Amino acid sequence: MAQIHIPPFDRRAQRGAALFTALMFLVVLTLISLAAMRSSTLEMRMATNDEARLTAFQRTQAVVDATIGETDNIKVIGAVGRRTCTGADAGDTPDGLDCDLYGIDLAGDTFDSDVADGIIKVAVTRLSPAEAPAPRSLGTSAAVYSVATFKVDSLYDGTENGLGRGRIVEGVMVLISK
Repeated sequence: MAQIHIPPFDRRAQRGAALFTALMFLVVLTLISLAAMRSSTLEMRMATNDEARLTAFQRTQAVVDATIGETDNIKVIGAVGRRTCTGADAGDTPDGLDCDLYGIDLAGDTFDSDVADGIIKVAVTRLSPAEAPAPRSLGTSAAVYSVATFKVDSLYDGTENGLGRGRIVEGVMVLISK
């Protein structure tokens, strides 16, 4: 059997290549980890902002639905241009304009604290006289019905609580029996 010759270990022949390679590998891994952390943080912020946007939209739509659901908020009597709003002054309207009446009632107690804190602002504006004919697309007789149209302007601003901000302006048509 042949003998294998192993040269003697010489410390002077070592140049630290393994140490340098290991350090470079650790630097590369650290940079990759930092990039992944930064990317994850950015994605988390984007997801949080998207959630706040959707929450604000849903809350704003719920306010519009609650406004329309309360028949006293959309009164057929009154002149064209008449505005009814939440709150007690122009600062409590979505657009900062004055109102003729204040005191929109949003169904139930769900929104009372948000209205009081100025987070929710709603204005309902009469757009047409009650004698306007009903659109033909409704399939109703113009001899039997007329319509009154309204604009519901709703603002939800929960930015102080990290809940986003949303505004919806929606048209409403009320059929009136002649």
